[in-house]
Amino acid sequence: MTNLFKLHEGSLGSRLHKQKELHYIAYAQWPSKEIFDNSGKKLPENVSEIKKNMKNSCEVIKALHHLEVVEDLLS
Repeated sequence: MTNLFKLHEGSLGSRLHKQKELHYIAYAQWPSKEIFDNSGKKLPENVSEIKKNMKNSCEVIKALHHLEVVEDLLS
């Protein structure tokens, strides 16, 4: 999904962190809230199967926070 969002929607990518056994936290980065809010409309049709597999792999998928980057020292 990350690669599709980067290619078709302008996402900056995502990270997956392991908190403990079978507990992971992932987040995606976007250049702006507006691009994030409007994402999902440019994805290819075959994305539905990928989304279904991702949802079936997760107990919970939700946005916990919407944060604004004020300084990026990773790039």
